Amino acid sequence: MASIETRSGTRRTSYVVRYRDDTGRQRAKSFDRKSDAYTFANKVEVQLAEGDYIDPKLGKTLFRDFHERWVAARKVSTNRRVTEASQAKVHIMPRWADVPLSRIRPLDVDAWVNSIAAGPHTAAGALQQFKHCLNDAVREGLIRTNPAASTKAPKTPTKRVTTADVLDADELLALVSEMPKRWKALIYLSGWLGWRWSEAMGLRVKDFDFENGVVYVGRETATEVSGRVERRAGGKTDAATRVVPLPRPAAIMARWHIIHGLCGSGPDGLMFVTEGGTTPLRSNFARLLKDRTIKGKVIPGAISRAGLDGRGVNMRQLRHTAVTLMLSMGLDILDVQERIGHEKGSTTFDIYGRVLANRRKRGTDLMAAAMTENVRTRFTQPRPGISAGSAAA
Repeated sequence: MASIETRSGTRRTSYVVRYRDDTGRQRAKSFDRKSDAYTFANKVEVQLAEGDYIDPKLGKTLFRDFHERWVAARKVSTNRRVTEASQAKVHIMPRWADVPLSRIRPLDVDAWVNSIAAGPHTAAGALQQFKHCLNDAVREGLIRTNPAASTKAPKTPTKRVTTADVLDADELLALVSEMPKRWKALIYLSGWLGWRWSEAMGLRVKDFDFENGVVYVGRETATEVSGRVERRAGGKTDAATRVVPLPRPAAIMARWHIIHGLCGSGPDGLMFVTEGGTTPLRSNFARLLKDRTIKGKVIPGAISRAGLDGRGVNMRQLRHTAVTLMLSMGLDILDVQERIGHEKGSTTFDIYGRVLANRRKRGTDLMAAAMTENVRTRFTQPRPGISAGSAAA
């Protein structure tokens, strides 16, 4: 039970609340107003009774100090660790490093998120890390609630794909023909099967099951961290680890790539490697596509040689190309979703809505043609007992 002691001085009277915390240690806090003392005493008694008591001194821990402990205790990928370190250095620590955990307020968090000028995606990433850190501060018993829990990240606008973002089948083939022999299969298969760069770099020869006509995508992925390639089991999401049907032309191209020794050796060899047998860096690979200037002389890249000047072709656009080609061939949205590894069909629809709109228009035209023929057949043929002339009239 908490007790309240009145102390009368020459200038003022104070009220001291005495209580024992959950460890049995005696605590005391002084108030100028009697009502405040009673409010605090009642609050402490309820917290102790419900097992919800938190030592106020723990809340004085600086965010910087707890964040350091939090980072050291977490087990995350190197790529995520590098990303979060950058977020903390640039966006989180300048604002929160020297703030005690108990002094972080929800409205201050809202204002901080809205002040991040780097864009909604960056703000959302910084807020996510901040929230996760404070969630563990709650779990550790340093603060009672997470002051960032109700803060919403700025909405990141979904970039809808248009026909300008993709290649048609002829343009894709033209690009493949201008690529070095070692990379023809990568471009061709990426433009038809729609895998991500990290997934393509994780593929091994044994992932191509030619007998059953499928390729196992996402068993392993490769990501770049500070100029180094790191591998991990599994894909970006659960849906990213998938079995993708391998059409016969794609199988022929994959076999051609293997037969010509352009991959690693044996079933465990990597499917796409440099001449030295290493995984290419994405930035180095991009140089094959773009024009380069060497000693004042412009060396055309594959994009220019294929007659695709002005088209920002990259692996992401090849993924968009694959989806567009699938939809144009009549595959339904759920089939496409599974082939490209989206967790939800709504994601596929949000990104490729405009492409689907073009497909819907073609479908409407086909329906109109069929309906017109049906109307002509039904209403222009004479019915029994009515002459053709009367029907025409």
